Amino acid sequence: VSTQSTGTAVALELGYIAFGRYGEVFLTVCVVASCLATILAMVLCNSRLIQSAARDGQVPRVLRFTWISRQTPLFAILLHGLVCCIFSLITTLDALVTMTVFVSWLFYALIPLL
Repeated sequence: VSTQSTGTAVALELGYIAFGRYGEVFLTVCVVASCLATILAMVLCNSRLIQSAARDGQVPRVLRFTWISRQTPLFAILLHGLVCCIFSLITTLDALVTMTVFVSWLFYALIPLL
């Protein structure tokens, strides 16, 4: 690639330059799939963390309820969704991403200390 990208969609430009229109569409689909997989992983992981905290008595015990037929932490998922909806209504996307990344890295840094 002989030109430097000045836009925000660098992957799209690279896909278009390297593979044409089909490369651009393919990389767009890959980015969307990656984002959706990340969101799903965060929901599943965070709801299990809430459930285990409820089992340890750190949060209300009602959050440890497991939906038997699906083996999922029902109330923990609902709480996680409610908190996400509230945050998305009271802040901008940039602030939301910054808070999520900061808290995630803070959590990852504190795990070895426990």
